[in-house]
Amino acid sequence: MRLSVINNKYQRVIKRSFAHQLLTSGYQQKDNQFYLKSDQVGKLVTIQRDLTHSYYHQVAIFTIRVQILSDDVWELTHPGQELPVFPFEGYPYSVFDRNLGQFYGKKRGTQWLALDATAPEQIMISYLNNLILTRILPYLNQFNSVDDILQECERMGFSHLRMLLLARLGRKEEARAELKKLIASRHQLGFRTNIVNVAQRLGII
Repeated sequence: MRLSVINNKYQRVIKRSFAHQLLTSGYQQKDNQFYLKSDQVGKLVTIQRDLTHSYYHQVAIFTIRVQILSDDVWELTHPGQELPVFPFEGYPYSVFDRNLGQFYGKKRGTQWLALDATAPEQIMISYLNNLILTRILPYLNQFNSVDDILQECERMGFSHLRMLLLARLGRKEEARAELKKLIASRHQLGFRTNIVNVAQRLGII
């Protein structure tokens, strides 16, 4: 009985927050995931519930994972392998992967939320709606094309991935600029030799 009460409450909270906000923004839902894909860029929001907690029948413990995916990056990093079905739980590769804690500036670990069977559900609904509208959707809305991924790679200092993507897109001058950054950033001979070999295979040099 207690389990059905907390389960029903949890489902109502998700429906009135994530489902309401994301479905009206063009996302589709599959089980505990909300997803949107366009121009070879995928956006995936997964709600993960912890059913191992000793009080799972009284409290719904859950967290949120947000991923940005790219067909181009998959094909670069998994040559010859078929693109995985989108979406599915535990998608094997994402360009950017954020847990709930990172939306609040945590560098390590994630943040879990607890929905108590006795607490007013509107409190959690309001909290989640604010989270989605002020943090999650603004983050997701940055990524609508491969160029947006390239910009984020530059901002985060992901020169290696940026070089690979630029080379794939035929933007070799920009790819060479990233190669120079990579060589200048590391002095180990092994690293430099490896990155030059990669650049040669890509036709950058």
